[in-house]
This record gives sequence, structure tokens and C-alpha cells, in this order.
Amino acid sequence: RLVTENAMDPEKYPADSFSRVRDQFLGKKGDLVKHLQSLSEVEATPTREEFRPLIVGLMAEWKALHAVEQNAMLRRLLRRIVINSRKSDQGAQWSLVRTYEFHPVWEPDPWADA
Repeated sequence: RLVTENAMDPEKYPADSFSRVRDQFLGKKGDLVKHLQSLSEVEATPTREEFRPLIVGLMAEWKALHAVEQNAMLRRLLRRIVINSRKSDQGAQWSLVRTYEFHPVWEPDPWADA
């Protein structure tokens, strides 16, 4: 529609208005493409050594920390904690057996899509 309008009344739009708008859109597109590419880059998995000072300090100060501070520290160290529950048949008795898995951030994510 704008092309037709420009052809019918060329003085309505300055000569370089379409190219300026095109350049603006291409600039925005370039920024978006760069941003999307940065999102797709895989971050390097941190090593255990990077967390050693934090772990040592956490162990030394654990009892002095409040629950909120303990949770914040654990969130930096653990990707997730998995709790599994199952019933165990022990003859006439049933017992609940729980297992715990800790997935630290410095190990590969066992649940990641391969």
C-alpha cells in the first residue's frame, strides 16, 4: 500500500525514507539475531574446584547460617535434589523407602536432553 501511495504521490515521502526504515529494521534484526545466538551458546560446566572455597566455608559456617542463607548457598551448589519414594513389601508389613539423589552443578545434568 505504501509503495503504491509513494508511486502516486512521490512528494509525500522524502526520497530516502524507505531506505532509512529498512536500515532501522535490519539493525534491529541484527541485534535480535545476535541475542538469539548468544542464548544458544552452551555455557561451560563449572568445575568442582571453582566451588571448593564455597563448600569449605559453608561447612565451617553451616550452624551459624539462617535457613534462608543455607537455602541460598545450596541453590548455588545443587542443580536439583531428587526424592524418590516407593513401598517395600516386607511380608505382612509395608514400609516406605526413600532414596535421595543430589545433582551438583559441576557434574553433567543427568536429565539433560541428549
